[in-house]
Amino acid sequence: MNEVFADTSGWANYFVRTEPFHQDAKELMQQWYKDQTRVITTNYILSELVALFISPLRIPRPKQIQAIMTIKIEEMGTTQMGKWVLKVESAMAGG
Repeated sequence: MNEVFADTSGWANYFVRTEPFHQDAKELMQQWYKDQTRVITTNYILSELVALFISPLRIPRPKQIQAIMTIKIEEMGTTQMGKWVLKVESAMAGG
């Protein structure tokens, strides 16, 4: 299985339609999902994403929560992305 690393700007462009590379990020995520390419991220990236959502993007809290729940780590097994998204901390712990 191929893997890619998603950083803060990648997630922001994916979730926020007004970001300059939203369409590119959306198309890449769709292609990676189709190709079963695993997306790797970290808790630090998620923390940065929330900070970016708060300021300067000023994304409403419900949309912030929805975005994080979409990315939510696969241990829960109940998110849209399921085992497709893996945080580095889980990978290092054998998860």
